[in-house]
Amino acid sequence: MNLNQIEQVISLSELTNNSTLASEVQSQLTRLGFLAPPADGKFAPMSAQYLKNFQRWMRIDESGLGVRTAEYLLGLKTDIMLSLGQDLASRIVKYMRAKKYFVVVKANRYLNKWSYLPAC
Repeated sequence: MNLNQIEQVISLSELTNNSTLASEVQSQLTRLGFLAPPADGKFAPMSAQYLKNFQRWMRIDESGLGVRTAEYLLGLKTDIMLSLGQDLASRIVKYMRAKKYFVVVKANRYLNKWSYLPAC
């Protein structure tokens, strides 16, 4: 099973038993800046927390991985997550992305409070 085949909510405990789906979820969370790479297919508590952060950020009210979460994971573009302007924080993010740093988004925080990790 993969993300575009989800038809009902899958509990997070079920997700730990499906390494293919877990890896795809992790890859999408990484692409969107919610999870640091690599996607290893092991859906541990940290991956579950980052998925919950993503759902909270997107205002998705699902208790696990459901259709709406899957649609958002697959449909969002990375530049939607970053509203970059000309302020200092935006310029720092632009510089770090140009230098291939990985920018991590934290739920309930705005641009000037994001964390930055070097790309691996």
